[in-house]
Amino acid sequence: MNLPPLRNPERYAGLYVVDFGDHAAVGYTADEIAMLTAEAPYRDVTVYRIHRVDPEGRVELAGVQTAELAGQEVMLFLTGDSLAAGRDFRTLRTLAADHPLPCPVRAELIDLPESGYPHAVCLLYLRSASTMVSGWLTEVAFAGGEQVLGGGEALAIRGSTEREPVAAGVLPHRAVHVSRTQEEVLSAVDRPLQR
Repeated sequence: MNLPPLRNPERYAGLYVVDFGDHAAVGYTADEIAMLTAEAPYRDVTVYRIHRVDPEGRVELAGVQTAELAGQEVMLFLTGDSLAAGRDFRTLRTLAADHPLPCPVRAELIDLPESGYPHAVCLLYLRSASTMVSGWLTEVAFAGGEQVLGGGEALAIRGSTEREPVAAGVLPHRAVHVSRTQEEVLSAVDRPLQR
């Protein structure tokens, strides 16, 4: 697969490449990949995420199963102390206000009375944004909770609680790339650069 020349290649980090077989197209968002692969002619295309772009403009690709892009991801920051959970929740809001997330993330302060850690901050976001969210948490050096859970276990715990969150809201974010409509995506499949 040959990628087209990229002007300002660093702006493509986090976006997706589609190998159509006869050509490759660079610059899709996760939502656009979902729209594209929902169409019969494109169900079996090969998809890569642009994981990293080095200073010389070389791209590091990671293969993606399109099913990985659908659905919701949950991360829990668990603690036994309600005051600490409240501080973690406020800290995340402050960090996001100062350094907005690259995608929408809902934060919830929740009680889990049946758990060994009865208080938690819960982050909910699209599975396709997992790398961006974990990268942001590392970048802002957030170290909340006594235990951190993600994946299926966190999703099951969050899904099992019937209590309303103590507090909730979408954290400040700035979308770097806005997804196009399905019509726009489908009409541009022959273009090597999508953005």
